[in-house]
Amino acid sequence: MKQPSKTSAVSQKILDSRSAYDQWAQSYDTHPNPTVAMARIALARDLQHVEGLSVFEFGCGTGENPYNLGCRGAASLVGADVSAGMLGRARGKLDGMDAHLHHINDMETSFLMNETFDLIMAILVLEHVENIDRFFQLASHRVAEGGLIYVSELHPVQSSMGIRAHFQDEEGIEISTHSFHRTENEFIASAERSGLRPDFIRSWTPDEEVIAAEPKTLKYKDQQLLLTMCFVK
Repeated sequence: MKQPSKTSAVSQKILDSRSAYDQWAQSYDTHPNPTVAMARIALARDLQHVEGLSVFEFGCGTGENPYNLGCRGAASLVGADVSAGMLGRARGKLDGMDAHLHHINDMETSFLMNETFDLIMAILVLEHVENIDRFFQLASHRVAEGGLIYVSELHPVQSSMGIRAHFQDEEGIEISTHSFHRTENEFIASAERSGLRPDFIRSWTPDEEVIAAEPKTLKYKDQQLLLTMCFVK
């Protein structure tokens, strides 16, 4: 959910996640975004066999990830997000699929459903969550035994430099949200406290395929841009 950015001379405004993503919804899928492009390709490479899986995405945004998994054979799709604007985009995208979307007030309400899932995803969203221990606790109760929890985040190397989700509005003002920097080890330790074990941890640097899909990733060619982590219950 983010485009790497450093402080610049552009006028800036920090908003809460709900307000920021409501504004961002109109251009989120069309404006070039290196991190989103990297996360989309990483997801396809990381999770190559999704046929028949029940999927829940926390912070589903415009529905791009559930849509892609649905096209690849996922059996059912559930998404939750605090942004009504993002969900409006997602509903149009997922029309005709076995998909259910929920407008939530906070992380707690997103996990109130009674069902369990084969795969739970949080893609470019946990940087906005202050208490990731609680996320992994809630997710561990809703993932099936042997199921996966997949997390994708801006790489800690980038977030340690103050880079975070941002976009420019129609007036050219840079809008960003509150974010929390965490190391790879902090993510792993938090997941393990909820009884989850790492399946794989990967750092991603843009390669030729990524650069071809999103030319703006070229500036990060020699940098770690994304961190993906998969945990098993």
